[in-house]
Amino acid sequence: MNLLVFAILFSGVLQGILLAYLLFTKKPEQLSIKLLALLIVILVFHLSLIAIDIKDLFVHFPHLSRLSWIIPLLYGPLILLLTQSIVKINFALQKKHLIYFLPIIIYGIALAPYFLLTTNEKAEFLKDTIQVTNADFGIYNSLTGFIHIGFVSFSLWIFYTYKKKLSTYFSNPGRVHIKWLEQFLWAILIIMIFSVIAFFTRKHNTSFLSAIYPYNFLLVVFLIYWIAYKLLLSPSIYRNSQTLINNINTTNLPSKSIDQKYSKTALSSKKVEAIKLQLKEHMVKEKPYLNPDLSIDDLSNQLMVKRHHLSQIINLSFNKNFFEFINSYRIKEFKKQAKDFDNDHLSILGIALNCGFNSKATFNSVFKKQEGITPSAYIKEQTI
Repeated sequence: MNLLVFAILFSGVLQGILLAYLLFTKKPEQLSIKLLALLIVILVFHLSLIAIDIKDLFVHFPHLSRLSWIIPLLYGPLILLLTQSIVKINFALQKKHLIYFLPIIIYGIALAPYFLLTTNEKAEFLKDTIQVTNADFGIYNSLTGFIHIGFVSFSLWIFYTYKKKLSTYFSNPGRVHIKWLEQFLWAILIIMIFSVIAFFTRKHNTSFLSAIYPYNFLLVVFLIYWIAYKLLLSPSIYRNSQTLINNINTTNLPSKSIDQKYSKTALSSKKVEAIKLQLKEHMVKEKPYLNPDLSIDDLSNQLMVKRHHLSQIINLSFNKNFFEFINSYRIKEFKKQAKDFDNDHLSILGIALNCGFNSKATFNSVFKKQEGITPSAYIKEQTI
């Protein structure tokens, strides 16, 4: 069994290296992607240490021993930062976030005497299996599981607290693809609780669960790899809140709040009308809405207009937020293309994708909200 587990761990290390590389090079400008990639790197290193432990190779590499006590303490802070970077608006790393790493600092200081031992001293200690086992199931590793549970629980609290706020920022909450994060955090919490139970049953040899430890760690490996591969294969499900916040406006706010937001703007009524006309002409001639990933930053750059000013024009002059404004043009384009006989070979979804929508769910939701009927019902009416 040890050989099989070693092979699985070794293959996991190779996959993790490739995965981390792809994540780092996929969208390096996004903090969330970087944090996920770093999480995979830490996991790869931890996997390597576990593989060495299973093959009893620490005697040959004594300076690597007990690093597996330290490395896992990075999971909690990284998961918490990953959660915050996705659900918190305008999130940025700050010095105050260093407090998340306090447990690993404390462990590092407490274990410093062991790490400062010579190679021979560590090797002699590692040859005593009873002493090593007692140390492995000592106070440090006993506390680690509870530290994990604390971090993940706090991450879930952050998730649900800010998830409510996100719905007030986005015209179509379906675009905020964070369902996977919720599933990820709950799965991690369940696995951590199960791991703590397995650890203590192994420590006291009290039930059949003791035989599972430490192979329960493979569940975490599978979960993290599943999330990362899902992101690589379907990048549209994963958007950094900082990127998304650039695409939103304040249509959901009362008109008084909107007026207050723009009360200090330097735009004159003449300038407003000029930008409004420029925007309408650009939408008709260039059709930027056909780009499914169009952001308000993209559009402001195309028009050479400040994003805040463009946001103001869309909010006040069209009484829409950015996505409502863009989607209104996509709906018009869909209705136009649906009548084109050259598109008879395309499905409703195929035409919608040609018009800039990036998913069936988003298209159906937007169309029904704007037209009051489903796309299929609309097409049926046109053929009667």
